[in-house]
Amino acid sequence: MEENSKFEKATFSFGYAIILFAIIPLFIFSFTINQSLERFTEEKIQKQHLAMEKDLDFFVAKTFSNNYIIKHVRNMVKQISREGFHSPNLLKYRNKILRTKNIALSAYLFKDGKIVHTIPETASNKEFISDYYQALFLNGVELTEKQIKIKESVEKLMGSSMRAEVFRRYPRSLQIVRTGGVNRCFYWTHDRKGLGIFIVISNFPDIIKRTQNSLRTFQNGFGAGIFNKNSNSVTFLPPNGISTETMTLAWKRSQNEGSDFIHFAGKDWLFVFHESGEIWCKVIESSSGKKSIYHFLVFAGYFISSMLLLLLLLGTFQIEFAKNLIDRLESTGIKYRLGWLFCMASIVPLAIALLFSGLGINYRAEILREENCRQALERLNSLENSYIKGYERFRKRCTFLRNASWIKVPDKERIASWAARMTQIEELQRLDIRNIKGEELFSTDDQRLHGAAMASMVFSRMASKKHSPERLQGLGLDITPEEIVSEGILKSDDVGMATVMSKRNQIWRFQLGCGTTALWYWDVYPELATGPSFTAITHQMNWILYKEVRKIISNQSSDRRNFQAIFEIDNWHPRFEFSPRFSGIGKNELKAAAIRSFVSKKFLSREIEIDGSKYLVTMRPDQTQGVGYFILIDLIRSDFILRELEPVTARIFIGTILSILISFIAAMSLSLLFINPISDLESGMNAIRNRVSDFRIKVRRKDEFGKLAGVFNTVLTDMKELKYAAYVQESLLPSKINSISGWDISFLRRSASDLAGDYHDFFEPEKGKIAMIIGDVTGHGISAAIAMSMAKATVSYGKIEQWSFPDQYLERLNALFFKELKPRSKYMTLGAVSIDIESGEVSISNCGHPYPIFYSASERKTSEIEIPSLPLGIRPKRRSEIKKIQMLKGDALLMYSDGFPECPGKKDEPFGYKRLNECFKEIMLPKGNKYNTILESLNSKLDAFRKPGPLPDDITLMLIFRSGNEE
Repeated sequence: MEENSKFEKATFSFGYAIILFAIIPLFIFSFTINQSLERFTEEKIQKQHLAMEKDLDFFVAKTFSNNYIIKHVRNMVKQISREGFHSPNLLKYRNKILRTKNIALSAYLFKDGKIVHTIPETASNKEFISDYYQALFLNGVELTEKQIKIKESVEKLMGSSMRAEVFRRYPRSLQIVRTGGVNRCFYWTHDRKGLGIFIVISNFPDIIKRTQNSLRTFQNGFGAGIFNKNSNSVTFLPPNGISTETMTLAWKRSQNEGSDFIHFAGKDWLFVFHESGEIWCKVIESSSGKKSIYHFLVFAGYFISSMLLLLLLLGTFQIEFAKNLIDRLESTGIKYRLGWLFCMASIVPLAIALLFSGLGINYRAEILREENCRQALERLNSLENSYIKGYERFRKRCTFLRNASWIKVPDKERIASWAARMTQIEELQRLDIRNIKGEELFSTDDQRLHGAAMASMVFSRMASKKHSPERLQGLGLDITPEEIVSEGILKSDDVGMATVMSKRNQIWRFQLGCGTTALWYWDVYPELATGPSFTAITHQMNWILYKEVRKIISNQSSDRRNFQAIFEIDNWHPRFEFSPRFSGIGKNELKAAAIRSFVSKKFLSREIEIDGSKYLVTMRPDQTQGVGYFILIDLIRSDFILRELEPVTARIFIGTILSILISFIAAMSLSLLFINPISDLESGMNAIRNRVSDFRIKVRRKDEFGKLAGVFNTVLTDMKELKYAAYVQESLLPSKINSISGWDISFLRRSASDLAGDYHDFFEPEKGKIAMIIGDVTGHGISAAIAMSMAKATVSYGKIEQWSFPDQYLERLNALFFKELKPRSKYMTLGAVSIDIESGEVSISNCGHPYPIFYSASERKTSEIEIPSLPLGIRPKRRSEIKKIQMLKGDALLMYSDGFPECPGKKDEPFGYKRLNECFKEIMLPKGNKYNTILESLNSKLDAFRKPGPLPDDITLMLIFRSGNEE
């Protein structure tokens, strides 16, 4: 039965409950985090990869050839506009670009269509550039004549596709051409004041040199390379600290795995590859396999909960050290226990609920972002597919034109007017109408400028021959050598023209050499006998897309929670401009990501702060059958994405606030119901402990606490009465002794409670003698004080009756305790001393009291005077034994109650009789010691030794010191 009760106490005590309370939330926390470790690890890796991508965005943007060139070109233009055409700094800046950036450029500065200055002054082709610049502002016949004049120079320096009417479409854009195996770039701009700038870039560095020129503005970890398709080899500029061989192997692994991100040689690699063969990379130390803070938290949680569980089990089986730790928890005050219980009941469950809610919201937010990315791609597809409207409009215009009466019966003036209007609003680019012989009836192009005139003529004759052969009968058309060659090509399906020839009245798409896609419609008129036989209409796909997308972008709502944008970054006419325009820090980050998306031809997702709001940005290149003209961008405010979570978050927030409010109310209720009354009771206990009898506890309620407060107040009232009783008791005992020639006698008394059971007395039984008594009633408090008072009364009666000392006194006291107090288990130890003042003879009698300690000044040592005996009240008759000693000058006799040597110290060991003997000797040895400081010195040594708090027993010290015969 005893073992079961111990186990039950160990299992259900407060200390065990607190430990169990600590184990459960710790385990739940660790288990929850452990289950989410994979997600946390993935999020960490994703953040690192996203940081790599953003760094690489800026690196690619800075070193991408088109952006690299146009940035310095525009800086040159700004400097020209700022400093004027003839500033000497312009040449210095141009030479600096050539020297540091390896960009060779020539600038031609115009005023009202005429060159007024060139940078450098020795710039070549001034006449050609002047004529070409003037052609940009001409139309009609003037434009045609001017272009015929410079045709050969244009084809030689700029390529046949860079006719003035095309070039002028792209002011402030970089026009890139490849002629004679050499890449050249052209840039032009003008303002309303007639000031114009035309820049020719004849040489620019490859990716390796651009990277070398740019690395100083980036941290370590960036590299670049060039892939040569002809030799199938790669030239690399690796990041610092990485060998070319390592980067080559990493690149090959990336290609083999088909992934931009790879882990290789202990590092994370991110590659970007452009179709031109240029390669960029970013390298960082790999975080794979590294433990995160979450791993540490899980380990710490499991470890601490395991240790606490082990402590709980060891305490259950009464293992000493575990039991001691739990017992310390058991000694916690009730108000602290209530606080812990309150945490167990409310705070910790709330914290766990918030943990689960936070993880759930985070997971849901991640799903919403992924879903938005999918929806954003759908919105971008819808934006891109807007070209279909323009495509269908082009189809309708082609059908309309083919069937127009003023085409069947050619009205050249009306045809020219309609074609001019359609060209002006960019609904078509070329119109070609021919008769059955292939002769031109109308064309927007001058055949002297366009090399396609012969091909158009051949195609029209062959198309007529195939689809309206009856119209060719009897014409006797001569077959030219060009037709023989062209007919062989057009009939072959190696270039797809046989298929095109076989189907009329359709729109065909062709990829042109400048990288754009052309739409071509053609048809014949087999139903006509005379008039046109062939009609062909040409249009640019990127014109259609640009027009339709710009229309949607410009008509968007001003509410910028979710909107689309485009970034013009065509390979051949890069402008690097947004529509709508952006400003602020986010613009650079958005631009860098857009360039990266264009280079890699992949969609990207970024969170970017734009105009003070965070946006989730999804972007990708347009995929309109090879147009590749824009980066389509979808922007949606992050808070708008997470609006679905707002009700949940709001409910959690409101629930948390309500829970905290309820917890606060509960805490206040606990405080009012329990903690405040307990604090009041604790104050009452402190008042009792400190003997503050005037203190009273406020009675707050009529419940059990109120009753306890009343009881405490009663005790405090009784304590006040006890204090009065203590005053009375103190008055019964001598506080000081009248001066006796040659003798010094002193007392020191300390009570364990208000009323003490120690007794001391002093009187003169006869002339020339002194009698002293020191006694100790068993226990302390009221019962011991009453017994002491009875002893005092007996001694006082003996003085009146003039009993002999000490025999009669001791006999009567023994009879008193045996008859009256023995039934109540009250006994008394007593020591009696009689001193002959003149002779110094001291007679000592003892009744179970601690042995007196005698100090001999001549021998400088202490000794106990042993008188074995029983306390008063044990037997009806006591055995009398008296020991006599002779006290000389400087000798001392110390008598004391057992409360002094038995007082426990800080380590629970008693002060001890031996230590008391040594301390008394130590105090008496120095010469010149005043007798009145001896007892105080002993008292100080006891206070330094004992544990703080009230005394466990009454203490009385009595010192008899023979000082000599002087007064």
